[in-house]
Parts: sequence; structure tokens; C-alpha cells
Amino acid sequence: MKPEAARLGERAVRQTQLRQRQAGQGAKKNDMDNICELP
Repeated sequence: MKPEAARLGERAVRQTQLRQRQAGQGAKKNDMDNICELP
């Protein structure tokens, strides 16, 4: 697997986790900060 593909996969997983947390708990400031920190 190419490094770029691995990074994209990791990013997709993180975004999915954030979405699930937002759906479960409502969007929090922390979640927005995490999204901004993604490369």
C-alpha cells in the first residue's frame, strides 16, 4: 500500500469516527478542532 493511500484511509476512518460521535452526542468544539488538525 502506498503511503498516500494509507494516509487517506486513516483520514477517512477518523472522519467516520467523528461523524459517529457527532451523531451520538451532537457536535462538540473538540470534534471541530480534531477536523482542523487533519493534514
